[in-house]
Amino acid sequence: ELMLAGGFDISELFDDVLPMYEEKGNVAVININGTIFPTCSKFEKMLGAVSCKEIRGAIKQAKASNCENVIFNINSCGGVVQGVEETAKAIQSLNKVKDTYTYCEETMASAAYWIGAQAKNIITSESAIVGSIGVYLSILTMEKNLAMNGIEANVIQAGKYKTLGIACKDLSDEEKQYLQEGVNATYEQFKNAISSRNLSDETMQGEVYEAKDA
Repeated sequence: ELMLAGGFDISELFDDVLPMYEEKGNVAVININGTIFPTCSKFEKMLGAVSCKEIRGAIKQAKASNCENVIFNINSCGGVVQGVEETAKAIQSLNKVKDTYTYCEETMASAAYWIGAQAKNIITSESAIVGSIGVYLSILTMEKNLAMNGIEANVIQAGKYKTLGIACKDLSDEEKQYLQEGVNATYEQFKNAISSRNLSDETMQGEVYEAKDA
């Protein structure tokens, strides 16, 4: 537990702290709440992060249990793509031996949808928000701002793409194309991972849906 000065438990600030894994009768529940990362520290978890590594550990625990049903209780706007595909495949493997369900009460978007859509069944509350199927990469550059302030950045590099994305220089057209190809590849991976949902391409353009429309 993370303690602040005076012995205060910071987890007391949050009213919905759920364990990653719990069993209730014949049901194993895996709670996925917060921004998704490949791995995260205890402090990051306190700030609302959840790691794919920990999710896969819970999946392994559910697979080895005597529970016949597994519910993924998801409330997440998504996160970082690294680790998501491996987590999705772990759920696909779990589907072979357990009945799996995803439940979303609030939000299941982007990487969270990628993961949640792997269960055999999806159930949401009436007010839930679902979707955001897409991928983006944001890079901020300050070359023009530095120049306006009389600052010149001298970049020495070996390897054509080694300094790609550093803030002190703008992206070249070639670099933008290189990054776009990577984003496109991940987008196709995302769509392939949820192909069993039989969604049209028009509904996988980054939009989110209220539960009744989803």
